[in-house]
Amino acid sequence: MATFAIIILLVGLIMGAYQSRLLNRYFRSIASDQLVQQARNMGLLISRISLSPPSDSALTRSLVSVISSMTSSRVLVTDTRGVILVDSSNGLLVGQQVAPQYLRETLEQGQIETFDFPVAGTDAVGAAVPWRTGNYITGAMILIKPLSAVARQSTLQAARFMARAGILAMAVALALSYVLASNITEPLTRMAQVARSISKGDFRQRVDIDSKDELGDLAQAMNSMSREISVLVENLTQEKEKLKALNEERKNMMSDISHDLRTPLTSIRGFVEALQDGVITDPEEQKRTLEIIHDETQRLSRLVDDLFYLARLESGDIPVEMVPLDFADVVRSSVNAVRPQSIEKNLELRLTTDEGVRSGKAMVKGSADRLTRAVLNLLDNAIKYSPEGGIVEVSLSIAAESPGGPDEPPGATQGTPETQHASARGRMVLTISDQGPGIPKEAIPHIFERFYRADKSRARMRSSAGLGLSIAKFIVDQHGGSISVESELGKGTTMRIELPLLTTAEGSLHT
Repeated sequence: MATFAIIILLVGLIMGAYQSRLLNRYFRSIASDQLVQQARNMGLLISRISLSPPSDSALTRSLVSVISSMTSSRVLVTDTRGVILVDSSNGLLVGQQVAPQYLRETLEQGQIETFDFPVAGTDAVGAAVPWRTGNYITGAMILIKPLSAVARQSTLQAARFMARAGILAMAVALALSYVLASNITEPLTRMAQVARSISKGDFRQRVDIDSKDELGDLAQAMNSMSREISVLVENLTQEKEKLKALNEERKNMMSDISHDLRTPLTSIRGFVEALQDGVITDPEEQKRTLEIIHDETQRLSRLVDDLFYLARLESGDIPVEMVPLDFADVVRSSVNAVRPQSIEKNLELRLTTDEGVRSGKAMVKGSADRLTRAVLNLLDNAIKYSPEGGIVEVSLSIAAESPGGPDEPPGATQGTPETQHASARGRMVLTISDQGPGIPKEAIPHIFERFYRADKSRARMRSSAGLGLSIAKFIVDQHGGSISVESELGKGTTMRIELPLLTTAEGSLHT
């Protein structure tokens, strides 16, 4: 312990002497910087007062006296040749000339110069600033201050403080050295154990050290590292699961695409081979066979078209022009387009509108082609799954309630934020109801997914590829609207589209 104390004492003495020297240099540098700053401030003061050229007048001597008192320094004033006109120290240097190299940049360029000034003392430093009269430099003012006294006084004060602090630190070091030496190994041992556990993948281990010293900081750093690694591993695991799910979804989608492509191709190939081999010879059977081949070809064509259309929609390859349009016209033309299908299936296709729609107020901003595609997809589904002799009801109305109110249907998908203000002023509501078999409750959240079929038996129905609702939802979302579904097994299905309604002013701005 005595050896340890002697080492501390020697190190303290050596460091004290070295630091005393460093402090002396440091405080000299500070004093020099302060002198330059004082000179700069006094130069600004002179330029603002706009004095006449420097002279030994009473006004100049009074100003020099004030500056000397403010800065606690000796002040000289020279003319443009460097001849001293005024000296705040009883005029002792009046008439002498400052060496030209010291004042050249000050008198010619208006810059502040610092230089040794041994005439005023062995350790005196001068800082020269230009004396300005208006926009002209008519002389120089030099502030002189001996730095040794200032630095020595500051160094002595700092040395006394350091000596007291050193004695106290030495006492504390001697008192705690034994305790620190005996207790430092145990925390390090625990840290090593935790580090080994972390290296083996056990990120739940923590270092239980609450000290506020370096060991405590190291323990906190290890615990923080363990938590961050744990979070990183968890995130990577989640990302891995997401990628796995995406890969599984991709596989399922490719399987669905393959199935939907293979089914009509197999049918077409079988019937073509039957015709080629002469298996079907009856003219009526041949005609029906050709009709089946035609239908399957149309089904295959629609599937490929839907796939390309959805891919181009999502990639933004299809240009879209959003303009004010009457949504009632879109609905009427869509209903007329599918009416032959309903007649062929002996369905009653009803279209009802409210007074606002009939008066031409069903104005929305969008693309007529894309909205027509979305409405046609919903109408096609309603007709497809309705029983023969049933009714498909299409209703178009204007609603004033804001989305999210008491009448908001479950399962709706909201539009983009920029359309919510318009939605609050009114909505265009389209409902399409059929009398089909309905959709199971657990399947409703998934019906807008690609290739999803609530009833797998529907896969056997012609033209059922599971893309129509996906396309419709994408288009409605693109127009800032929402699409939702209400269904009950055995009681049919109702599809609901809501679009933000344009005001008259908005419609007129775009026409």
